Amino acid sequence: MPEHIIGKCSRLFWMTVRRDQPLHPAWRVRLHEVIFEADTAAGRAFDVLLLWCIVLSVLAVLLESVAAVHERYAWFLRAAEWTFTILFTVEYVLRLVCVGRPLRYASSFFGVVDLLAIVPTYLSVLLPGAQTLLVRRRSAQPRSVKADRTMFIQDIRKP
Repeated sequence: MPEHIIGKCSRLFWMTVRRDQPLHPAWRVRLHEVIFEADTAAGRAFDVLLLWCIVLSVLAVLLESVAAVHERYAWFLRAAEWTFTILFTVEYVLRLVCVGRPLRYASSFFGVVDLLAIVPTYLSVLLPGAQTLLVRRRSAQPRSVKADRTMFIQDIRKP
């Protein structure tokens, strides 16, 4: 392979390309560069945007767990949750599209983490009561970690 191509693409990309397949089209190589490379301007911008989305998503989930905020802004927080879930789903699919072996990425640590970030929201639609996996709304009284774990297990065991 030409040296200038190898120099521009990340190690992960070349580890996922099978030798018997032709090189990916230029748009997939460029997409891979933007998503997986942090040393390009586009890659840095993508990483910063993704980090802001993660921070705002966590903030929305935290705010939703506060009863007073939830009562007043439930519709907005639910819309934000779905917006972030859709954005993270698109990001996950784009990651799968731009690597040479999508199954290898999907089963990697980061692939599993990405998938686990989006699954709970979809589960809340498919399985009634699964929204308790998203945000635990309990009274704000102090309790032990063991009590939290026990309540979580009780919620999972409910039919």
